[in-house]
Amino acid sequence: REALNLALQAFWPLLLSAAAKMGPKFGSYALLEGRRFGLKDLKLPESEGSGARQVAGEVQPPSHWDLGVMGGLDTSGQPKTTAVQVELGTPELAMLQQLLSSTFVAERQAAEAAAQGMVHPIGLKLIRGVRLQNWPAWSGYKRRQQAIKEDLKSLEWDERASAIEADPVTASQLESLGIALDRDANCRWLFHGITSQAAARVSDPDFDIGMAGAEDGVLYGRGAYLAEYCSHVDRSVPEDDQGLRCLLVCRTMLGNLLRDDAVLPDKVHLIDLCTGGEYHGLLGDRSERCPGSLRDFVVYDKDQVYPEFLLWYRRAY
Repeated sequence: REALNLALQAFWPLLLSAAAKMGPKFGSYALLEGRRFGLKDLKLPESEGSGARQVAGEVQPPSHWDLGVMGGLDTSGQPKTTAVQVELGTPELAMLQQLLSSTFVAERQAAEAAAQGMVHPIGLKLIRGVRLQNWPAWSGYKRRQQAIKEDLKSLEWDERASAIEADPVTASQLESLGIALDRDANCRWLFHGITSQAAARVSDPDFDIGMAGAEDGVLYGRGAYLAEYCSHVDRSVPEDDQGLRCLLVCRTMLGNLLRDDAVLPDKVHLIDLCTGGEYHGLLGDRSERCPGSLRDFVVYDKDQVYPEFLLWYRRAY
C-alpha cells in the first residue's frame, strides 16, 4: 500500500500536467481522480491556475451573502474571510423543510419492508441548517459557469447542443428565498448525501464534493452524484451518534446534458464524452428499463457544484 502511494505521488503530477494540456475538462477530471486516490496536495498547472485567479478577480459575492460575518471586503473586492457558515432562521428552515417534504417519495422497497415487518421512513424532519459562504468554491463555480456558457453558445451555433433539458422537481422550490440560478448554464438545485465527518470539513477552502459523498457512485464512474429527490440520497446517508444525518442542497451546472438509459452503462465511454467531448454532465435515467429506479445526475468537475445549504435532519417514521 505504501509503495503504491509513493508511486502515485510521483506519477500523478505528470499525468495531471499532460491532461491539463489536452483541455480544462481533462485536467479537472484528472484532478478529481487523483484526489479520490488520496493525493491531497495536487494542483492544476500554473497556466490553468492563473486563468482561475484572473476570473476570480472579476467574480462578485452573491447579493444574498452576509458579508458582515466575513469581515467585509478587502481592497480587491474579495471577502476577508474565505469561508463561513451562516445559521438559517425560522423562515428559511420552513422553506427548506417544505423542499424536503415535497421531494421525499416512497421507495419501491417500502411495500416489501412493510410486508416483512420492517420500519421504513415516511419523511425527513429538518433539525438545523446553515448557508455556506465559501469564496474559493464560489469563484471556481463562477469560472466554470462562464466556460460552460461559452461552450453552449458554440454548440447552439453549430446545432450540436443536446435537446435534453432536465427539469428536476427542485427547479422552482427555492425561488422564494431570492436565490437565482443561471438557467443559461442549465443550473439546477440538487441534493448530495454527505457523512457527518465530511460535514465537519465542508467550510474548508479546498473542500471537494467529489470526495465527500456518503457513498461513492460507481455505476457511471468517479464523479459527483446528485439527485432530485432527498429520499434518493437519504438511503446512503449514515446516522451519527446523535441520530442525525446530513445532506447538501447544491447549485449544479448540468450544461450540455447527456442522457443514458442503459441498465449496465459503458462508463468509460460516458466519462470520455463528458470530460473530453461536448457534454458537461450526465443524466442516468433507467426508469423505463428499471421501473421504480430514480434518476442520477453526475458531473465530473467539482467546480460544477456549489453546496449552498448544509442540512441536519432526522428520519420520520
